[in-house]
Amino acid sequence: MPTFRLLVLAITFYGSLHYLDAQPNYATRSKKAIEYYEEAGKAYQQMLYEKAVEYLNRAIEKDAKFVDAYLLMAEVYRSQDSTHREIDCYLKAIDIDAGYFPYVHFNLATAYWKVGKYRECESRLNVFLTSDKAKPITMAKAKDLLKKCQFAQTLIDEPVPFKPLNLGPAINDQKDQYWPSLSVDGQTLVYTVMLVDSTRKTLIGTYAHQEDFYISHWAGEQWQKGLPLGPPINTPGNEGAQQISADGKTLVFTGCNRPDGFGNCDIYFSHFIDGQWAVPENAGPLLNSSFSEKQPVLSADGRILYFASDRPGSIGGMDIWASKLSLDGQWLRPVNLGRVVNTVFDEASPFIHADNRSFYFSSEGHPGLGKKDIFYSFRNDSNSWSKPANIGFPINTYRDEIGLVIDYSGTKAYYSSDVLENNWNIFQFELPEKVKPNPVAYALGTVTDGETHQVLQAEVLLLSLTNGDTVARVFSGKEDGTFLVCLPAGASYALTVSHTEYLFCSMNFNLELVHSIAKPYQLNIELFKPKVGESVVLENIFFETDSYILLPQSETELQKLIEFVNQNPKLQFEIGGHTDDTGTSEYNLELSNKRAKSVLDYLLMHTNSTNRLTFKGYGKTVPVLPNTTDENRAKNRRTELKVVGQL
Repeated sequence: MPTFRLLVLAITFYGSLHYLDAQPNYATRSKKAIEYYEEAGKAYQQMLYEKAVEYLNRAIEKDAKFVDAYLLMAEVYRSQDSTHREIDCYLKAIDIDAGYFPYVHFNLATAYWKVGKYRECESRLNVFLTSDKAKPITMAKAKDLLKKCQFAQTLIDEPVPFKPLNLGPAINDQKDQYWPSLSVDGQTLVYTVMLVDSTRKTLIGTYAHQEDFYISHWAGEQWQKGLPLGPPINTPGNEGAQQISADGKTLVFTGCNRPDGFGNCDIYFSHFIDGQWAVPENAGPLLNSSFSEKQPVLSADGRILYFASDRPGSIGGMDIWASKLSLDGQWLRPVNLGRVVNTVFDEASPFIHADNRSFYFSSEGHPGLGKKDIFYSFRNDSNSWSKPANIGFPINTYRDEIGLVIDYSGTKAYYSSDVLENNWNIFQFELPEKVKPNPVAYALGTVTDGETHQVLQAEVLLLSLTNGDTVARVFSGKEDGTFLVCLPAGASYALTVSHTEYLFCSMNFNLELVHSIAKPYQLNIELFKPKVGESVVLENIFFETDSYILLPQSETELQKLIEFVNQNPKLQFEIGGHTDDTGTSEYNLELSNKRAKSVLDYLLMHTNSTNRLTFKGYGKTVPVLPNTTDENRAKNRRTELKVVGQL
């Protein structure tokens, strides 16, 4: 047997060595056909695919029933990702002699799978599985592929509503546009564009390509013409897979092969300062590694960064990882999302909705329609992820679906696809009901000096009163003093606003209704300088009912109180306890005194400020409102921090 034929058929898609064992001779007696076939084999080895096809066509002209030539031509087309031509060659080989090479049915089934012909795939696998000539490992692969085909067909048979809308010529043109990202108000779109760099050529002589960011604004009825985001964000290198933070002040993206990079692709941050984007900064060696970190996305509260990476510890090739932001503003060591989300195949393009529980990503490993499909998973109360579910056909196809993002309302989704057009375009569609995220509410606040009314840049910390978790940590704007946070609706929150030169502000509120970005929940915060006589109500210090035992939900407020006392070593403070008018005066005085002392004792355990801290219970003697309603009584039951002296 010719040496080349042994090599080529040994690397044919699956199982070809068994074909060699069963068929030791060419399926032709034409010496000229064999000669052309072997010349085609040499060209194939050198990756001269067009030349290989030319020789194989000559071989077939000499013998139209030369099965080997059709099988090798199928392999050539497979190497070129020309799957439909690959399928034609397999069908011609089968038409000539269906039993000549039994593995052809498995190869054909695999090709059908690649182009989304699932019933045809299943049919060929059933033929192959009746063969007694296949080895167990290939039989196992065939059975696995059969399950995939059957599942994919169930998705086809139960389509989800899907009416994609092309974003139009202002965004999409003859270039490739992908990775859409949307500002929280839905008015700004930033996306990635693949550009041809006519100044550089690749090793094979074609013009090089380069990725840049483009930006467009909603003009009321349509998107304005997308324009390059420009320097310092765009560079002669590649920028891609970006996201704008919920407050619109941070851009996080992927930068590849940069001088300050730690690996092939790294995560970068840029902040919007004084009306322009600052020079991007590498996220550092804890987030980035010597491998690749791609497709970063921030949670709406800015506390968790999700990204795809093939770093050590990954379950498959690319996995989805997450890093939390510590209270001191440092990103913690990333953690793999685990085997519920990640598989032994690739996962990519994570997106977390503003409700902070609805998670969307692309995967090759979870049951789907072929390549990367879009899946969704919901964070449970135990902080674990539900089993991912396929978002459905025809949103997903046998091609790659990536880069899904969802607007603030949770109804409209944006993604990029090359299925509906000849190149990658960005589309919008209504999300199917079952995959929509939870309703969210937006809170818009302003921080000002209580006396001068000048705007302040302050830290804003929000916690869930349900579980004590930090749900947002942002800073009010330096220029306008505003901050915007997105929070799950129907929950209660504690808020602390602090500035090093002011008394911190403490309050809590309940977002019973959904507040849209157009009509957000308003939080207007006034801070006062810590002068003698000034006080702050510690609204997020809680006690057990009719008790002076501090509840765990008080922990964050107490830590903030310790921080403030330590930052002001020249001031003397009083912890004051107050009650409503329910009960006797003696009972209320004793309870308020004990509650104030509980707070003082906690502070003394964590500070060296014995000479600067006192406590006093006032009972019901200093109400802030008349005790005429339950709401007023709740306001009167309070703990205060008061500046009483200066050293």
